Amino acid sequence: MNRKDEHVSLAKAFHKPHANDFDEVRLVHQSFTSNRFSDVSIATELFQREFSCPFFINAMTGGSEWTKKLIKN
Repeated sequence: MNRKDEHVSLAKAFHKPHANDFDEVRLVHQSFTSNRFSDVSIATELFQREFSCPFFINAMTGGSEWTKKLIKN
């Protein structure tokens, strides 16, 4: 078993199912009493491109025949 297959096997063994990755996020409430809603921007920049809202790119699996089949299915 190569390192990639071992990593994916361990991830599958210890995976805790949840609806989506945002279920793991806990936000701390901090009110903006002195700010107007129109003054707040959640825009973000990546590779000199601006996006209107933040996002994340989850890890990708690949590198072996087994993980290739896993992705395909």
